[in-house]
Amino acid sequence: MSTSLFLAAARAMDDFAIKQRIRAAVAFHAQTLLSDNGNQTNYAIAALLDPQTLDATMMALVLVDEGIAKAIQVSPDGQSVDTSSVPDDLILARVRTAWPLVASKYPTNPLG
Repeated sequence: MSTSLFLAAARAMDDFAIKQRIRAAVAFHAQTLLSDNGNQTNYAIAALLDPQTLDATMMALVLVDEGIAKAIQVSPDGQSVDTSSVPDDLILARVRTAWPLVASKYPTNPLG
């Protein structure tokens, strides 16, 4: 049976481990943007102020990447996933690609 990419992405959206890895990738990328101005920096500040909050748009954009979804292992019954085989560099690359779109939701600096 071939694994559905949609099922893999859907199950991964509830997976604690992959969410933590995406949060870490967001934090890694955010720290590189703190000297700029505008939406990208506003999102970076927001992400670093509350690193445990993962923007739902960012999570979705990362997990629906075909390369990431293909790396997710779904159990035969379709109820659980193993995301450990998703490479960190692929997560970070997808975060960087998705950043401008997600950042557009942050028009103001959260520090005031």
